[in-house]
Amino acid sequence: DIERFFDGKKEAIAKRLEKEMRAAAGRLAFERAADIKRTIFALGHIQEVSLLGNGATDTEQVMGGVRIEGYDVAHLAGKSSVGVMTVCHGETADTGAYRKFLLRGAHAGNDLSALGEILKRRLKHGEWPKPDIVAVDGSVNQFRVAETLLAAAGWGDVRIVGIVKNAKHQPERLIGDGAAIAEYRRAILLCNAEAHRFALSYH
Repeated sequence: DIERFFDGKKEAIAKRLEKEMRAAAGRLAFERAADIKRTIFALGHIQEVSLLGNGATDTEQVMGGVRIEGYDVAHLAGKSSVGVMTVCHGETADTGAYRKFLLRGAHAGNDLSALGEILKRRLKHGEWPKPDIVAVDGSVNQFRVAETLLAAAGWGDVRIVGIVKNAKHQPERLIGDGAAIAEYRRAILLCNAEAHRFALSYH
């Protein structure tokens, strides 16, 4: 599929995936069908990246800069909870790397458990590049959830920053890794703002 994609045969890949998705749904393999549907969606939103001199493509290298992952949760009075992950390379948003999470747990408006589910599911994706900084929307409690889960996963070297909001849901202060805040404050706030926008849009 990768070879066919770079040969310009994206539509052929999408048609094959759609056929496979229908077949999966037909045999009641709905989770597999949902995975294929997400792949089709991603395929439709892949932005072509210029080939590097050696013929390889590497989004991280093309964009450069520290990788920041922003997380946020959205729900309606505790129902229909969703979560998102946004990615910024420095102050450049990498929209192709954004991810949506339809939350499975009965969180009943508990943003801490919702964040926990999102991070646990993200940590299962070892194929995604490891972040340098994780930015979570919330206060000390959200910060502690991220700190605990990342440490348990062996990601203790990833710097964590919490964005504390005021009553108008505007950033009031940043907590966590002081060096990261001092050097990447603007990029962290951008990634957090993107997470909030993307969460509301998805919801």
